[in-house]
This record gives sequence, C-alpha cells and structure tokens, in this order.
Amino acid sequence: MQRELVRTLWSQVITFLVLTVVIVAGWWLVTETELVDTRIFPPLGEIIGAQTQLVDPAPATFLDHLAITSARVVASLVAGFLLGFGLGVLFWRVPVLGRALEPYLLAFYAVPLVVFYPFLLVLLGINSWPIIAISTVMCCVPVALNTWIGFREQKEIHKMVGRALQLPTMLRFRRIELPAALPEVFTGARVGAVYSLVGTIGMEFMVSSEGLGYAVRYQYETFNVPSMYLFLAATLALSFVVVTVLLAVSAVWLRHHE
Repeated sequence: MQRELVRTLWSQVITFLVLTVVIVAGWWLVTETELVDTRIFPPLGEIIGAQTQLVDPAPATFLDHLAITSARVVASLVAGFLLGFGLGVLFWRVPVLGRALEPYLLAFYAVPLVVFYPFLLVLLGINSWPIIAISTVMCCVPVALNTWIGFREQKEIHKMVGRALQLPTMLRFRRIELPAALPEVFTGARVGAVYSLVGTIGMEFMVSSEGLGYAVRYQYETFNVPSMYLFLAATLALSFVVVTVLLAVSAVWLRHHE
C-alpha cells in the first residue's frame, strides 16, 4: 500500500507539472497569435504582473488573501479530521449508534450547508469561524464514514492476533486495529480535504470579505480580468499543495506502520 501511495504521489506531481506546462504554453500560443479576445484571455505577462492590491474598505495584498484562505483550510481540515476520526471510532465501538445515525448523517450532508451561515454568524460572530465551522462539517463526514469502514471491515486475522496475544484494549488498538484501518482513514482524509477546500473557497466567494474566493469575486465584479486569473491560479495551486501534502503524509505514516 505504501509503495502504491508513493507512486500515486509522484504521478500526481508529474501530472500537475505537465498540465501546468501545457496550459501555460497553450495560453501563450493563443494569446500571442490573437486567436482569442485578449480582454477575456489576457496575455501571460499581464497576468503575472497583475495588480493584487484590492482597493476596497479593507485593502489586502495577494499574500494576505492567500494566508487567510490557507489558515481557514488547514484549521477546517485538522478539526474535520479529528472530529470525523472520533465519530468513526465511536460508530465502530457502538455499531447500533453508527447504523442509527448514518442515514441522518448522509441526509444532513446533502443539505447545502451555506443555509446555516446566518445562524453561525450570530453564534460565532463576523469572522473566519463560521466559514471554518461549515468547512469542518463538510470535511468530517467522509472522514467519519471511511474511518468506520476501515475499522469495521478489518480482516479476521487481525482480530485473531489480538485475541491470541491477549493485548490490553488500547495497546491492541494502537498496534493492530489502527494500522489496519489507516488506508481507509487516509482515503477519507483526502476526500475530506477536497470538501474542505470547496467549502472554504466557496463560502469566501459568496459571503466573505477576505480570502482567495473573495478576491476572485471582487476582481470579477470590477472587471479586473488579469488579477482574477492570478487569484484563480493561486487557488488551484493551493488545492494541489494541500492534497499532495496530505498524500505524502499518508505515505510516510503508512510506511512507518508497515
């Protein structure tokens, strides 16, 4: 499993680099040959040198918005992973609770969570916490379900080894049950990371006054097309970095527990 994750990591990095080169080369070609309207697809030079200072009541630089979005994504990812992992273990330890709550969890997850933003705004205030809370919930559901599956679907040999060695509950959990469930746990974490990114940037686009999502919307509304593409590129790069780092962490962790 670890070797497979390492191969996936390298293939992901190489694919991203190849796609980046292809997109940049294609963009340069169609803009330099004027095959497209440069008001919609500006030349690369204009995008690279685009203005990143937002002239609004709370001006912020490119790095300010990148830092805000990164902090929100990391906070929601960590909180969502811890909450989802705890729920998954609870569902495994108390199967009747898991079976009872699973339909409601899935039904709740299908609801557009943005509808809870006004309530969270009143509860948590006008700051980053409502966005982090919504992204945390979006992240924790796949983590919880995959964690539950990982512990529930363990091979019978793992249970037999634990019983044969007569290990204490916590030692059996750390040495046998957790390592056996880790592949599914990290699968849920990678899915949760995607939902965390979608939730954070989507909420910033709709309701926030800071962050990459807000910056894209602001530049779009003010017809600053080169800057809009620059912030879009930063959003894509941040998404790639988060998913790749999580994949690398999972590969190292699984190698340690082999």
